Amino acid sequence: MKIFAKLGLLIGLAACLWITPVGNTAIAATPPAPEAKATRIAFIGNSLTLHPENKALDWPNHWGMAASAQASDYAHLTGDALKLPVSVFSFSSLEQDPVANAGRIAEMAPRIDATTLVVVELGDNVQPANLAPFAAAYSKLLATASRGLRLVCLSTWWRNPSTDAIIRQECMLRGGRYIDIGDIHPDPASQDRQGTQFANAAVNAHPHDWGMARIAERVAAALR
Repeated sequence: MKIFAKLGLLIGLAACLWITPVGNTAIAATPPAPEAKATRIAFIGNSLTLHPENKALDWPNHWGMAASAQASDYAHLTGDALKLPVSVFSFSSLEQDPVANAGRIAEMAPRIDATTLVVVELGDNVQPANLAPFAAAYSKLLATASRGLRLVCLSTWWRNPSTDAIIRQECMLRGGRYIDIGDIHPDPASQDRQGTQFANAAVNAHPHDWGMARIAERVAAALR
């Protein structure tokens, strides 16, 4: 009876172990470590993400362009949805002159650690002649951004297939998730042509509250 009792105890202990068979033997394997918990979201983008006050454009605010308030731009809506603080960095200069501004990518490193969710929204201001230099600079940026907990890369807002192809490829190479937002602007159901409007046509073409909310929904879903 004692022998059977001991056998039962040994079987019970074995059932509690994480066992990996190797040939005819079995060894205890280390269970996968739990994923780190997100503590913040870092947004790196162009005017959709952050545009400072510009009187020449009749834009008096300091948040995502064409949103009616800071709380209504996509970055802050995403932070609110995930209950996380956000940091926002305007890097449209990387689109406009990637060669001259690639050195500024180093400024991103202190903003990103293993608990940071990272969202990169760039590409709308890339000119055809700058596609190759932008691809190199964007790749370098994602090398830094991918050090965070999770990476999401947004497509262009005004749908530029050549630029979007670069964004998608580089994002996948870095283990990120590519999110298309180019269908939101031309959506017949868009409510952005209603409500608050701006005198400057370029400002007005940016996502208003409805468009910002649609972007935030996709970003939040990808980061969860």
